[in-house]
Amino acid sequence: MKKHNRQAIAASWMLVALLVAACMPARLAEVQAPSQPTDVAQLTKLNVCYTAHNPTQSVSWYARKQGIFAKYGLDVNLVLLTGGGPPLVAALLAGEVDFCHTGGGPIINAAVAGADVVLVAGLFNMPLYSLMVTPEIKQPEDLKGKIVASGKLGSSSDLAIRQALVYLHLTPDQDVTILQAGEQGDRLTLMDSGQVVGTLVSIPETIKAQARGYKPLLDLSKVDLPQVTSTIATTRANLKAHPATALAFMQAIVTAIAQMKQDEAGSKAAIAEFLEMDPTTDAALIAESYKVLIQQDLAEIPYPTELGIQTNLDALAQENPTVSDFKPADVIDISILRQLDESGFIRKLYQ
Repeated sequence: MKKHNRQAIAASWMLVALLVAACMPARLAEVQAPSQPTDVAQLTKLNVCYTAHNPTQSVSWYARKQGIFAKYGLDVNLVLLTGGGPPLVAALLAGEVDFCHTGGGPIINAAVAGADVVLVAGLFNMPLYSLMVTPEIKQPEDLKGKIVASGKLGSSSDLAIRQALVYLHLTPDQDVTILQAGEQGDRLTLMDSGQVVGTLVSIPETIKAQARGYKPLLDLSKVDLPQVTSTIATTRANLKAHPATALAFMQAIVTAIAQMKQDEAGSKAAIAEFLEMDPTTDAALIAESYKVLIQQDLAEIPYPTELGIQTNLDALAQENPTVSDFKPADVIDISILRQLDESGFIRKLYQ
């Protein structure tokens, strides 16, 4: 497989983001969400994007549904942005969205390329995928000479599948070919057709994959592979221009996290609505999502971990030595989160 040039990819980030921003509509379409229980005329309006219908990005949906944003004076418009890193980075730079739920990879890549984007929270700081394989793959060595599927180059799933292969003592792009193939559903379709023998799948899709006859070869969440999988990003310019609003937004996020961990019924209802699942027929999928992702893996105090960010930086530095000059602190701003932590605000949410 032809070796990808990560240096060229990083260098093109700013140009792509600017071009995408120039083509974006004046207003982003609002995703249908539950109505606010408070008069929105008195609230500060925010656009908040998410990049996938996945339980790891359900915190803002829950906050919207439960009126938590309104409690902190915010009227949040939830916007789905697909297409990978460039569209969401462009939306942030253009001010079309104020904050975004996204994987850490696109933001770190863009920051290294010079974009004014920054991580303010790390909701999940480990790969949440299982490497699902077809029945003929009995052990890691059976993957040699085969093709596996990941998301787009530089995405969380692409980084994670490379981590998984190295952990299994296999060399990515040499022992095993990696095909960039989009979202989980698309990748599972490739497995169904026999074009690939494995891919990364996260909860609750793992249950669906097992029902199709696939089995987990490695659960990445159970091994020591740090990665900022689900984050909240914004721009430094936004933080500087609107500090009170940014504080209110982060107050709402940590409040929603605490409440989700203590509100099983409400959280399951929000997850079902967010993922467009049937509460009855999909009850097992919803329950697994809540038990593992929300109760177990969602960070109570969502600091983005330096080890997780360094994983992304190390991957970029393999082909662009100048990336070694960047440190995790260069791509994060946890000043608001630290304030909420050290003041005791977060601790009181669990009392």
